[in-house]
Amino acid sequence: MKKVYKLQVDSDLFNEWKLVLSEKENKRLSVIDSIDSNERIFLKEEERIKFFLINIQSDKSLRKEKPFQSDILQWTDDITLGAFKASDGVIISEKMKNIIEKYLLPNHYFYPLDIINSETLETRDDYYLFQVLGNKNDLTNFKESEYEYIPRRSKEVIKTQKGGFNNYEEYSQEYDRLFFNDRIKLNITSRIIETKKDIIPGYSNNLFISEVLFKEIKNIVGIVSEEQKDLFLK
Repeated sequence: MKKVYKLQVDSDLFNEWKLVLSEKENKRLSVIDSIDSNERIFLKEEERIKFFLINIQSDKSLRKEKPFQSDILQWTDDITLGAFKASDGVIISEKMKNIIEKYLLPNHYFYPLDIINSETLETRDDYYLFQVLGNKNDLTNFKESEYEYIPRRSKEVIKTQKGGFNNYEEYSQEYDRLFFNDRIKLNITSRIIETKKDIIPGYSNNLFISEVLFKEIKNIVGIVSEEQKDLFLK
């Protein structure tokens, strides 16, 4: 089995600047609906999605960060900013895009962006919205994955097993039956993903990558990585 790593913004270093997709822009291009439906966002030729970069630290004397310093920018859904976010999608720099494109990718899209600094009105066009299609349940080998049974409101593991389910439908049905009828949670402790790709579907602001790709992202700025203890590639 091969390791999987999660990449995301290092919030200890880059936590002030957030990307906001306005309601008007979202409706104009159906950005969130398309992504949440696992569908392509259709842009006209040379059309770009517009985001605003906002610093959430209102007291400028307390600010420590400069804008556009990280190779992943945080897409926020902070309601106080009037912001909306999809369940998937990662905003990455052109440098990171160039690295990713050298590897085996699942079905995906890179959408060009105009990111406007809300204070200076400086516009950057060297970031992309990266959408990975599909979901990890479709790639999971449920026969080889491992599971544990834990009563709700408890941390005690009462049973472990390997396999027992042929597909996500069987696992999901058993999960619901145990959860609602017996008050037991059925957790996947070791999920086996069958794919030759170097990126697997994840969720908003995160990338799940292979060990091979992980070795090349060492020069990426503002990113933290975490080895996934419950996720493996076969």
